[in-house]
Amino acid sequence: MRATHLQGLLGASVLLAGCGLYVPEMQPFFEDASREKAFENIIVNNVKCELRNGVYETMEMLRTNTPYPGENIDWLLRQGATVTLKLSVDEKSSLNPGISFSDPLQNAVKLFPSGGNVTISRSFTGGLGAVNSIDGTRTEIIAFTYSFYDLLHEKGIEQYLGKPCDNEDGVFIQSDLKIRQFLLNKVFIAKVPGSVIVHSDKEKPKVVASPFSTFSYQVTFVASFGLNGTPTWKLTTLSVNPTSPLFSASHQRTQDLTISVGKTTPATKTNPAVPSAEMAALHNAALIGQAVATAIQSQQH
Repeated sequence: MRATHLQGLLGASVLLAGCGLYVPEMQPFFEDASREKAFENIIVNNVKCELRNGVYETMEMLRTNTPYPGENIDWLLRQGATVTLKLSVDEKSSLNPGISFSDPLQNAVKLFPSGGNVTISRSFTGGLGAVNSIDGTRTEIIAFTYSFYDLLHEKGIEQYLGKPCDNEDGVFIQSDLKIRQFLLNKVFIAKVPGSVIVHSDKEKPKVVASPFSTFSYQVTFVASFGLNGTPTWKLTTLSVNPTSPLFSASHQRTQDLTISVGKTTPATKTNPAVPSAEMAALHNAALIGQAVATAIQSQQH
């Protein structure tokens, strides 16, 4: 009977710890896999909406409600944003069975000339274990570039400017990503005289280009879930799985959003907007740094 219970538990453990045997699903287990495309579409449109509102509200606010009205911020319309959305799922599982064998030996007697002898128990103990683990990772990346001028002049967009976006009330990446706040803060720095641009001429020329080379924004959400079990049997001379967890399984979901802002050529009817070389270089550097950080985090996970 004991052998039957042990075999059943080991079989259940293998099934439970099967995370990593197959390509992970991007969606949680309680959601249909077909929802993935709808989820990504929601995120892309939410980012687009927040960028548009951020540019619109920043220009409206800093043109009228600022103690520094002299600085021209029309250069913002010549800028754009390259956005990279990275979604990844990492599943790990392990199965670590172990046994310990103990064989009692004859007691030994330590003789003393006075005070009485001492009996010492003796035994032999041997252990054997196995460490097995599997890891499966799935990563999907999408990148796109918007011209701020295009965003503000998209057909029929006037009725939506300045209004809340449709998908800011969720959690994680499907929430208010604070893009508007990011743009407002950075443009405000350029609005303050002398913070970014310093002119040697007595008469300050009109600003026609961005005072920034580029600037970027990054948001990362990491959610981890784990489960482990340690069933132990103590028999006469044998202990099964006496210490370490017999099985464990973990699921980690990472959502990364990287936005770089810089000079951008507006889109045409046949081609998307094109970022400047300097902006593209900064964006690529941010993605490389993000990949290195993710790799380090994955090793520690």
